[in-house]
Amino acid sequence: MLIENIEHLKQNEYIFICQNICCRNGVYNMEIILEKILEEPFRRGINKTAIVTIIKKHSTIKSERYGYLTANQVYDMIDEGAAIHLSKVYVKDFSLDEYRATRKLAKYANVKLKWCNFEECVFDISDSNYISFNNADFGNFSVNFSKATFGKGDVYFSGAIFGGGYINFKQAYFSKGNINFDNINFGTGDINFDATHFGDGHVYFNDTNFGEGNINFLCATFGKGNVDFFDCTFGKGNVDFYYTIFDEGGIYFGGATFNKSNLNFAEATFSGGDVFFDCATFNEGSLSFDEVIFGESNVDFNDMSLNELLFDKCNFKTDINIKKLKCKELYVKDCIIKEIFDLSNMSKEKINTLSFNNTKNLGQIFLCWDDNIRSAIVGVENSEKYISKSYTCKLLKENYHNIGEYNNEDYAYVEFRRCQRKSLYYRENINKPKKNNKIFSKEGITYMWEYLKYTLMPLRSRVDYIIGELIGGYGTKPRNVFCSCIITICIFAFIYNILPSGSELSDLFKEKPSEVKLFIESANGKTPISVKYAENILLMDKSTSNNLWASRLWSGIYFSGITFLTIGYGDIAPKDTLTAIFCVLEGFCGIFLMSYFTVAFVRKILR
Repeated sequence: MLIENIEHLKQNEYIFICQNICCRNGVYNMEIILEKILEEPFRRGINKTAIVTIIKKHSTIKSERYGYLTANQVYDMIDEGAAIHLSKVYVKDFSLDEYRATRKLAKYANVKLKWCNFEECVFDISDSNYISFNNADFGNFSVNFSKATFGKGDVYFSGAIFGGGYINFKQAYFSKGNINFDNINFGTGDINFDATHFGDGHVYFNDTNFGEGNINFLCATFGKGNVDFFDCTFGKGNVDFYYTIFDEGGIYFGGATFNKSNLNFAEATFSGGDVFFDCATFNEGSLSFDEVIFGESNVDFNDMSLNELLFDKCNFKTDINIKKLKCKELYVKDCIIKEIFDLSNMSKEKINTLSFNNTKNLGQIFLCWDDNIRSAIVGVENSEKYISKSYTCKLLKENYHNIGEYNNEDYAYVEFRRCQRKSLYYRENINKPKKNNKIFSKEGITYMWEYLKYTLMPLRSRVDYIIGELIGGYGTKPRNVFCSCIITICIFAFIYNILPSGSELSDLFKEKPSEVKLFIESANGKTPISVKYAENILLMDKSTSNNLWASRLWSGIYFSGITFLTIGYGDIAPKDTLTAIFCVLEGFCGIFLMSYFTVAFVRKILR
């Protein structure tokens, strides 16, 4: 799927935010310092104020005032069933695991949290401790973690339940530590991770159900840890990784299921981590990479099933493994391939469209050419113009030549020429010349010449089909050229035998075969058919006319053969203008077809 709103996104405020809080050469470390606690109200319900300084690598954010609450005070709010309104609040060592332990609840019991607002909240963590929202039940309310800051340590949301509300982690900041979103049910609301900073720990979304909403990771930054989406389920919403930065960690979608979701990576950066989609399934959705640079990472789409896979303006600096891909439409447009692009075994599955339009191949593409691949490139269900299709065939032809697959090279070359011919027939990308009424002017003459060429384009296409493809497969099928030579010889032999005076000679053989020599000597000017010298004519039985016709047939084939091969012994020669014209025409055909055969045959042998 093409990303139509890229220019709009470049003007978006998130781009500015991303450029200021993210580092493409590494991720920031962060430290939260509680300077002091003041005995003065911050706002209603929060009676203390904390002065907090947040230090990031190479920068210091000025000290700010936050409301101050202990974890136990937050637990009391949960017990009361009150709204959890902790915007601009400092909390240390908050953990629902500790809450369940102090309330003697089951280890994995769900804890209901209502009307949660954690905007700009600071979650500080003591050494060897962690923040836990495990098995939290947020109900059908919206949940706001925008600009929240999580200190050094692990953060857990595993098993949490989000209802139909909007989930907002926009510009949230996770420091060094693992972030766990395993086994979450996100419900039907949209999920926003725009400009979210994930630290150097691993990020887990394994076995998570993302519901029916849209999921955005616009300008999100991932550190050195891996990002796992193993066995996740995505509903109807789109999943967007626009301008997302992946540092050294890999991203894994192994076994993930996308029901109607489209997964988009636009100008995402993969610095060195792996990109894996093994066994991922897109039921009705698509996967697109737009202006993505694949660095030294491993990229694997093995055994993936989807409707459409698009690579647009991507730079492949590493091997791409797309073995056993089950894909209806594959587009590789305006890309640069520098290493191995492995599509082997892809042809075993039905594919409707395959395009490498405007792609530069500096590496190797492994793709077995067969009828399935051919129909995917030039089939009627493909809406691309034949000029675009010809580019794909030409690229594959050159690729097959470089890797030594010469039979596949021939198949691709024939399709390349066919597409060129059809583009000429349908006059693709060719505008009809504008009419010029000044017939005798230079512009008028130019117009008439261009209009004549425009009019004759379909005829040129037909001629190209007969001479180029039908006779010799554009030089790839010497057997076809050889058969064309034999057919041409037989056609001209038949012509020589049906010329008007052929019947007169036949009658003479039937009636007076002994007088044939006299006839030849006395009837030089009357016989238009090529005639054998009398001393070399086979003696015929007077009662057997079949021998006469057999002799005439052989004589016609013999004369046609030596004329076609331009040997010209002289024992048989044309005796009138009409026959001479046919001989000249056959000689020209012979020179052309023999040259054609020589080129095609030698090409096959030398390779």
